[in-house]
Parts: sequence; C-alpha cells; structure tokens
Amino acid sequence: MSEFGVPAAVLRVDLTTGSRQSWLTLMQSDPAGASGLSDSFMTPDGRAYVYGFFRVLDELHVVEGLS
Repeated sequence: MSEFGVPAAVLRVDLTTGSRQSWLTLMQSDPAGASGLSDSFMTPDGRAYVYGFFRVLDELHVVEGLS
C-alpha cells in the first residue's frame, strides 16, 4: 500500500474469479491527528500485519495583554 486515508479498507481478492470481499480495516488505536496510513505489510498466511501511519498534531498558544 502507498498512502491511504484513515480508516483504510483491506480487501481479499480471489485471483481466479476477481471477486473482492472486505477483510480488514486498518486504523490507529488513537485517531487524534490521523492523516493517513502507509508502508503496510502482511504475512503470506494473512495472520499478521504491520503498518505505518502519519499523525499531524499542532499546538495553539493564546497570548493576551500585548497592547
């Protein structure tokens, strides 16, 4: 997978018939700041997987009394 939105659906494809069925949905456990998934890998038997994700967090500072 290259970069995907969050959550990212993973489909199981039958290579003989071309039929597709929903298999898994990937999403961070903490969705705060989630902006995308990338670099996902799966074992050949489909029992384990790993993926990277992007997180964008900012801080907001309020300053009073400058005038």
